Amino acid sequence: MKDKIIEKGPRSLYNKGKEEAIRRFWQAEPFPHIWIDNFLPEKQFCSLTEGGLYDKEKAELHCQDSVTQNKTAYSAKAVSEECRRIVNSLTSPSFLEELTALTSLREIVPLTAYKEQELNNMGFYFYHRMEDGGFLGSHVDHSKLSGGSIHFLNSIFYCPKVWNSSWGGHTVLFDKWGLREKARVECVPNRLLIFLHTSQSFHGVSRLVGNQCDRLTVYMDYYSSLDDLHLLNRQSSRYGSGFECKFWKHPTMFVPQTWKDCGRYLLPYFLYLFRRKNM
Repeated sequence: MKDKIIEKGPRSLYNKGKEEAIRRFWQAEPFPHIWIDNFLPEKQFCSLTEGGLYDKEKAELHCQDSVTQNKTAYSAKAVSEECRRIVNSLTSPSFLEELTALTSLREIVPLTAYKEQELNNMGFYFYHRMEDGGFLGSHVDHSKLSGGSIHFLNSIFYCPKVWNSSWGGHTVLFDKWGLREKARVECVPNRLLIFLHTSQSFHGVSRLVGNQCDRLTVYMDYYSSLDDLHLLNRQSSRYGSGFECKFWKHPTMFVPQTWKDCGRYLLPYFLYLFRRKNM
């Protein structure tokens, strides 16, 4: 039986043609990505934004340093029911089936399937808010969890009620060194972004300037078996992409932004580059 959430709400990734969407994903630069506008029906998105997404008083994780500024994360208990439904949609069986068609990997496990102990008790913070002056530097996320599961795919749902591109807040995609900006995806209300997360998928958020509302997003990442990763390169070749998927073990890795950053981030970045050289 088809998942009711997907039937009633979110738009299919393939509403404009399955093969064309998959080809567009794999041929995107600097690494495979695709976005879907008007992901939720208008009535559902209005209900989401009108009701208030987060309780600001229940923030559980504040990020404020040289590479991450004015960013706050929330767990499910601090957000509205409508907001929690987005995570349900992004982890539903029918949505995972669409990701299987996109990537060719049949075993796709969303982060929600893991226990907090497997995350080193870090908790589940899928709901993010960024305020004026906010910024997220170039980084690549952690590559694996315990048990050999590989982090290979990300999704970001943009859910501010309104947004102006002049306020910044773009998702920025960098080259494989994390140094040069190669593409931007604008923070458009009701847009869903999906991107392949290899060990070279550096990304960040452009600085927010003068925004009249907060940049609100819902995040999810996905895992698969190490033994199946070779299928990604087969899918890449099938759809005419020269992108080669590479993975190795590393934590979340930030590129130093200033000389002040070097004390904290430079050595880990050099270790990351050393592991990459030996792949």
